[in-house]
Amino acid sequence: QNGITYYASQTINACESQRLAVMVSIQNTPSVPRGNTNPQFCKSENATLGNISLNGQNLKWYDSNFSAATLPNNTFVQNNTTYYVSQTIGCESYRIPVLVNVYDSALPIANTPQTFCIDENAVINTIAVTGQSLKWYDAPSAGNILANTTTLENKTYYVTQTTNNCESLRLAITIKIQDTQVPVVEPNQSFCIQQNATINTIKISGQDIKWYNAFAAGSKLSESTPLENAITYYASQTINNCESERTAIRIQILEALTTDCINFEEELPFPKFFTPNNDGYNDTWTINFAYLAPNSSIKIFDRYGKFIKELNLNSAWDGTYVNQDEPASDYWFTATRLNGIEFRSHFSLKR
Repeated sequence: QNGITYYASQTINACESQRLAVMVSIQNTPSVPRGNTNPQFCKSENATLGNISLNGQNLKWYDSNFSAATLPNNTFVQNNTTYYVSQTIGCESYRIPVLVNVYDSALPIANTPQTFCIDENAVINTIAVTGQSLKWYDAPSAGNILANTTTLENKTYYVTQTTNNCESLRLAITIKIQDTQVPVVEPNQSFCIQQNATINTIKISGQDIKWYNAFAAGSKLSESTPLENAITYYASQTINNCESERTAIRIQILEALTTDCINFEEELPFPKFFTPNNDGYNDTWTINFAYLAPNSSIKIFDRYGKFIKELNLNSAWDGTYVNQDEPASDYWFTATRLNGIEFRSHFSLKR
């Protein structure tokens, strides 16, 4: 009993010793430690048992309610794990469970690199990224926090997300500001009328060329749009979905008898058919001899290769052979161009 003195002796070889007085003092079991028994930590904190905040003296930690071995205070805590703790004030208290949660916030999700057009004037808030409570930095560690309104540059930015009050590691996102230049083109281009040139004929170097009828706004033009004389067309190029400004190309359509076009080899101007029926329209067939070599002639053959007629300077064929009407059919001809190249083609006689 508390406060009672008891006496003890020992006996050796049948000889009992004197008695030793032992006064007994019975102390109350101390109360258990108090505080937050469900502490939460971020993984980046590398928390230990010593980081758990409890009110008590001489705390002792265990991995179960019955184990005899204590855990050192520098033991790293694990997520969703229960530890047991007592305090000792003369006597050790009962143990209480402490459930620890360690949160590991994942990186935000984003593609890298990301490209923006220079005319977008994009800001950090424009970057496509998935996450909660995002924070932006200018360095992989330490550095400065950046506002969402920060204008983007050609550089790498770093972003974290915060879940359960725990900030993740930083994700690097490289940003490219696409400044697409205008396509490379000769600003003044000429085409022969025989070419029947279209926008697609214009010589230009660039990617994903777009054509317009005005320097700004205006209408888009198809590549099959026929070119017109003394008209200015406007072209842009698009790289990485970023369209450049427009550059101007002024077009000149040259007449067939101009120096540059008279020997245009792709086509020799000639009637594709004639109708010799004496109605005053298309009754004869010939070619403008200005396109042909001096002192040359035009030789006409039927579809089987029989020679029909030779046309000399400024003469024409009336559709007859030996004063007899030739039948409606295709006829072939040869002529020598000014550049000395023989030109062959065919035309139709219709009745």
